[in-house]
Amino acid sequence: MMESKFSGINIASKIHALMEENPYMQKDVDSKELRYKYLSSEAVMDKIQPSLIKLGLIALPEFETISDANYTTQKGAIWNRIRVRLTLQIVDIASGEFCTVFGEGGGTDSGDKAVAKAQTQASKNLWCKLLNVSIGNDPEADPSTDKQQFTPVQNYGFPANELEIMAAWTNAGWDPNGVAGYIQQRYNRSPAQLTFEECYALMMEFQSYAQQKLGGQQ
Repeated sequence: MMESKFSGINIASKIHALMEENPYMQKDVDSKELRYKYLSSEAVMDKIQPSLIKLGLIALPEFETISDANYTTQKGAIWNRIRVRLTLQIVDIASGEFCTVFGEGGGTDSGDKAVAKAQTQASKNLWCKLLNVSIGNDPEADPSTDKQQFTPVQNYGFPANELEIMAAWTNAGWDPNGVAGYIQQRYNRSPAQLTFEECYALMMEFQSYAQQKLGGQQ
């Protein structure tokens, strides 16, 4: 979700110039263990920061936590899931006009990084959405590759993100045949009865756990 408000024509013109200077961003991190590429927050800001300086713009972020929950995994580990709302005000220092942009992001972690992950996701996604930036060919958009690499041994009925959920589940070293029991124990529902938001949260949780197990950090 993203919303934006402009106070005048000068700031709108400068945001347009910012779009012209950053028409494309290439995914820069290749997670071979988890079989996907992603665009890092560092790559986004490395592109945008020089343009902000050149155009005389400053960006003032403000984060608000909108949900904060701890939960216990099947193996007894305590995980933290955070969702934040980002208010970003972009100010034109020449005219004083500003653009206010709102976005959200989520992060899951077994340590103290859930907040940082949520803020990073919110900031990265907000900039890309605001500037209508293309971030390169998305490997998830390749059905043949997904079918070859990620299709689980059966259809578990997740209403969203099933391929990603099962890929991360198996990369974490868990038996694919145990996922339905895990979902039933945790939610008292079948995978098919989960909401889209719950599916997304599971995907992020399992990917984060698999990365931690493999020694990588997103």
